[in-house]
Amino acid sequence: MAKPTTTTTADDDDAPPSEITLLTLNCWGLLHISALRRPRLVEIGRQIALLDPRPHIVCLQECWVHEDYLAVRDATRDMLPHGKFYHSGSFGGGLAILSRWPLEESCMFPYSLNGRPTAFWRGDWYVGKG
Repeated sequence: MAKPTTTTTADDDDAPPSEITLLTLNCWGLLHISALRRPRLVEIGRQIALLDPRPHIVCLQECWVHEDYLAVRDATRDMLPHGKFYHSGSFGGGLAILSRWPLEESCMFPYSLNGRPTAFWRGDWYVGKG
């Protein structure tokens, strides 16, 4: 797993950082399609929890199943106590944010063109991708 960009921050964990460390990751977690989906998401949570330096914010894509999101949240709760899973379509929007700080506001805009139901293996139409 790639490490997040290294940044310099204040020594005190409670002080606001001068820079933010952000990790973004495509989890490849489509229900019934992605091989070894559940073990991969559990391991992603473990690996994020081991990162040094610790990211301030983690943005996950293709984290379609709420239980997978919760597995990542459980592993990272101490370092990223705040989070949001975006519900959309049949399974979820596939997007999630984990944060060191409370999320004061967020939104997800579904794409007006997000696939077609006959391309079920892609999943975009069923999940309301945005």
